[in-house]
Amino acid sequence: MNFLKIFILFICFCSVIFSQQVTLYRVNVEGNSTTSDKMIKYSAGLRDGSQIQRSDISTAITRLWDLGLFEDINIILKNESQMGVEITIKVVENPVLNDIRFNGTTIRQNRLNDAISIKQGQRIKANSLDESAKEIEKIYLEDGYFNVKVSPSIIAPVDTVVRTAYAKDILFEIEENQKFRLSSVKFHGNEAFSQRKLRKELKNTKERKWWTFWVKNFDQSALEEDIEVLTDFYRNQGYRDFRVLNDTLKVDNSQSTLSLNLFLEEGPKYYYNTFSFIDNRIAKQEELERALNLKSGDMFSQEAFDKAVYEDMMSIYQNKGYIFSNVNAVITPVGKDSLDISFLFDEGNKVYIDQIYVSGNERTRENVIRRELKIYPGDVFNRSKLMRSQRDIWILNYFDNVIPDVTPVADDKVNLDFIVEEKQSTQRINANLGFTGEYGMTGGAGVEFDNFRG
Repeated sequence: MNFLKIFILFICFCSVIFSQQVTLYRVNVEGNSTTSDKMIKYSAGLRDGSQIQRSDISTAITRLWDLGLFEDINIILKNESQMGVEITIKVVENPVLNDIRFNGTTIRQNRLNDAISIKQGQRIKANSLDESAKEIEKIYLEDGYFNVKVSPSIIAPVDTVVRTAYAKDILFEIEENQKFRLSSVKFHGNEAFSQRKLRKELKNTKERKWWTFWVKNFDQSALEEDIEVLTDFYRNQGYRDFRVLNDTLKVDNSQSTLSLNLFLEEGPKYYYNTFSFIDNRIAKQEELERALNLKSGDMFSQEAFDKAVYEDMMSIYQNKGYIFSNVNAVITPVGKDSLDISFLFDEGNKVYIDQIYVSGNERTRENVIRRELKIYPGDVFNRSKLMRSQRDIWILNYFDNVIPDVTPVADDKVNLDFIVEEKQSTQRINANLGFTGEYGMTGGAGVEFDNFRG
């Protein structure tokens, strides 16, 4: 919208409307075809007989523009008299989308249509064309077209689907150009692992040679995921400070190829030095060390560390009923390649089982499930017994899934709900028929039911 034009049109108000209020005795609306006069006046907040001041005019323009129905809005002072002022709201309505057309594309049009937010029957806003063009370009980038050009335009409809005089088609002229392939992936700053080893760790970002037709095209979002995969790999090999400093993509238009360069900072390879346990009253240090099973001199691995701490070591507390206990692992680098680990415990309260429910069983009787439980109401919560109960219910072979849900009901009580997903019925019917000289015609039939009578 041409805001300069609007300001020029409103300069005439300056001689009439300053800080004082004036009476708006008449409001006219022009240029609208599908939008009613009443809706425009109501949305603008300008009604016959109302008192207005200069700020109300700019507010009215903002309100009308936010509707997304108009491509141009002007408010013009027509007459001034003792009764007040008369204004005219002139609008140019946005066209209504009749159809979307593409020219020059080899990609399925349904895929392009799904990426475009504007749909048939909606108003075509000023910025919707550029936004839609960018979404189409993203799809082409995913398929390796790095020089694609998308030019949108509004044209007269070919086949009128939307019955209105303002119906228009959007035409996307697409110049795909040559498809690019990722010809090389190079790492810089890697000393611990070879180029080949690091390339193998990338799951979706692969060099595409003429014979590797199964390799996907380069995708920026896939690269970001692979950088996370690469970071996890390094941190599981002791390189806790590893990070990717930068990645650059070189485009060779003459060869239609891409060259990816990843700049790494490996950092030192870390080993465990000492372990300390603070505020552990329920579990003894020897018991925690045995469950942790990490020794001084062992190589640091983020994945193994998380499992040892939050699953193996904390299971001691969960098996004793302290399911709300927490531990904060403070890692302090010492020297060039060593780590001191301090475990700060918040043990919480001992928790008991209040109620146990079973849900999701439609054919299986509840007592069939309950007889497999190893934990009962009133017991101290025990993670091992809970997992054993889940396993034994699943071994019945009546269910596709068994999920134990723990719901706190007090500081020291929880409810358990064993949610089961029953297998689909696999009833089988068989029949046979035969003939012998001794017995004549023979035959039989049978019906087999899984989980018969629950």
